[in-house]
Amino acid sequence: MIKKLYYIYVYKLKDKSTKSIKIEPWRSFKEKMNVLGLKDSNIFQIQMVWYDPSNNKKKQ
Repeated sequence: MIKKLYYIYVYKLKDKSTKSIKIEPWRSFKEKMNVLGLKDSNIFQIQMVWYDPSNNKKKQ
């Protein structure tokens, strides 16, 4: 079974934890924040990362 590769957003938070979400073209920035339970003030950095679910490694 072939799994699709896709991009995710990785949110690095001020408390040094991370959260991630798959990039969906229909989902707005605010909706992503609500899904993850984040506020603007919690975020330190956002990265877009190429994700391969078959080997669980992220390429930047």
